[in-house]
Amino acid sequence: MFWISVPLAPGLDAVRSANANSAPVDSVAGPPLRSDGGQPRCLVVEDDEHCGVLVEAVLRDYCHVDVLTCGGEAVSAIERGEYDVVLLDLDLPDIDGLELARLIRQRELISGGHTPIITVTAAAMEADRQRCLDAGADDHVTKPFNIKVLVQSVCKQLEGADRAMSDC
Repeated sequence: MFWISVPLAPGLDAVRSANANSAPVDSVAGPPLRSDGGQPRCLVVEDDEHCGVLVEAVLRDYCHVDVLTCGGEAVSAIERGEYDVVLLDLDLPDIDGLELARLIRQRELISGGHTPIITVTAAAMEADRQRCLDAGADDHVTKPFNIKVLVQSVCKQLEGADRAMSDC
């Protein structure tokens, strides 16, 4: 058994080179702004530390990103209204991601509002996508993800949430 450590430079250059199959992200401008002039806030709920770091690196030029590793913490954070979009893995240690999406939507029925949810998962079949949408997700991105597709999905959801996204 062995392992290697590869230090990554800040920013998207290191992430781009790690994902040679992706189209350049340069075609998606940034950073987007909220209607109050601030940077959008994105919550990534991902139990795999490496995937969470990668998603944060991809999106940091477009929004402020927080990464949580379990669904229970995510519910509390979302209820505080701190996030403009949520990226949600389906395989979480404390709650199934689909159940978490349903719970968020049920609570929104009471509290009002709508936080866009994007499921980011290796479940890539059309039936998997439909299960995510049926559970309340607004979009579905498959792993391994294409950087451009992920960024465009986030920007699309932020635009739909009435954010000032002229640069996305």
